[in-house]
Amino acid sequence: SPSPEVPKSPPFPSFPLPPSPSVPSVPQPPSPQPPLKPSLPPSLPPPPFPHSPNPSLAPLTPPLPPPADCPTCQCAAAAEGNGTCNDSSLAPLTFKTVGSTPTTSFTQCVTLPSYNISTGELSFGVCWCLSCLPPAFGDTAFTITASLASDSNIPDMLEGPYVATIQAPLGVNISVTGTPKDNAARPFSFNNSGSGNDTGGSIDKSVNLPDGGLGDLLFQIFIPKEIAKGNNGDDLLVQMQYVFSPPSPSPEVPQSPPFPPFPLPPSPPVPSVPQPPSLLPPLKPSYPPLTPDPLPMSPPLPILSPPPLAPSPPPVAPCPCNTMPEADNGMCGSGMALVRFGLAGSGHEQDHIRCFSGLSTQSPDVLSFFFCISYSCLPPVLQGKPLNVTAEEVVIPNGPISFEGNKTATLITFFVPSCIIPSITTYKLGDGKELVPLSSKPGQNGVFKISSQGMAALSLHAQVEPDCDNKYVAGLLTAAYAQEDQPPVPTSSCPCWATPQDAVDPNENGCDGIKIPVTLETVPSWDTDDGVSFRQCIDPANFDFFTGRMAFS
Repeated sequence: SPSPEVPKSPPFPSFPLPPSPSVPSVPQPPSPQPPLKPSLPPSLPPPPFPHSPNPSLAPLTPPLPPPADCPTCQCAAAAEGNGTCNDSSLAPLTFKTVGSTPTTSFTQCVTLPSYNISTGELSFGVCWCLSCLPPAFGDTAFTITASLASDSNIPDMLEGPYVATIQAPLGVNISVTGTPKDNAARPFSFNNSGSGNDTGGSIDKSVNLPDGGLGDLLFQIFIPKEIAKGNNGDDLLVQMQYVFSPPSPSPEVPQSPPFPPFPLPPSPPVPSVPQPPSLLPPLKPSYPPLTPDPLPMSPPLPILSPPPLAPSPPPVAPCPCNTMPEADNGMCGSGMALVRFGLAGSGHEQDHIRCFSGLSTQSPDVLSFFFCISYSCLPPVLQGKPLNVTAEEVVIPNGPISFEGNKTATLITFFVPSCIIPSITTYKLGDGKELVPLSSKPGQNGVFKISSQGMAALSLHAQVEPDCDNKYVAGLLTAAYAQEDQPPVPTSSCPCWATPQDAVDPNENGCDGIKIPVTLETVPSWDTDDGVSFRQCIDPANFDFFTGRMAFS
């Protein structure tokens, strides 16, 4: 309900104020700075803004709208006559017909994908729309090709593990290949043919960029005729994400106490300004003024000097010297083996000997070894030069019987970087219990096969380049069962295998039981295309764990 109106009270009458006494002017000290001059006369207005806008702030050209039949795929601009894009932020995307005569090529300019160095991610997305392509692409299969190089930061990609993701409809095959910057590195490639079928599709897999990284990446996409006609505007995605290792915890550094405040310089004296005489009589206090009791003077606090800063912990070396102690008069202690470091191509007069742990038993048929190459642990005469490094006559644990017998062969596998070339020398026990060298064949890719004779010791050799500092020489010794001569497969008549059409309870391959399909095809004639195919269900191949044999008939 509305509140009742309250009558307003009349305003208070204004009381007359006493006249203000005239205050004499106080002389001001002269200013040490000259008066500021106005930059513009007061009669002029402020300067107007320029009429021509900044060209760098001009609105961007809007992208081409997507066609009506491709609601998600925009029509990219066509490339120049030579297949290049004038804008450095665009990459050429080449479409090429397959199976049509004549072959038609067409290049579009799409946004250039770039590898993100901070996040370790590369994403490359592609779509196609028949309305954006020449009419020759309307009733045929075609390929899409794109090459990325330095403009996309491909040479800056981190070497090591990545998770590769391909998103594509079934029937679309995508292949990614890279050119290693190091010619000796292994080739790099992955595709979506391993997704459980041979018709493409989406996958996630682990890949590794080779040492030294890549110079470029080539993307090749195959679009079948049926997919091209019925899936206008489909999106394809290839993504690579680097797998970062978790950082190791950094040691805590003790914090030093704060420094005491520094004494400030004395302030300059301020000149006193004369005050005008007061026109009012001085006030008389109602009570006598209080006299405060003097406080006792406290002694001044001593100025403490800051304690010295704690030294920073030394960095942890990748190859600590204490893990391979120096030999005592050329001899190593019990359970240790010696490693000889010498100049490549010279004698042993300047050799340096250190000790390592020898061979470690991982299982009865598996031994492991590793030692480190660290120039900081070597004498100055050996530093920065090519070396011959040898772990000499390393004893086999449990003696020759551990890798002896006519049923075994021994494989020695090295795991070393490309700057190290490994080799071996093996020994057996002679009649006088002396070490007698065994013959061995040259290895392939760091793998050496030893004949089935009992080994008593072996020497591990490594040719080391100067840029191979703080690297490990590691490897495994494994016993593999050697195969005797196998009897020939008996001949028999070839049965008429059942066909998938005869299957009663077909498996995922379309055949009964564990059988798998085999396809027989006639070679089609080049002019009539009269090829015929026929499929039968046969027994699968089988691996025998006891003999290590696999047969397929």
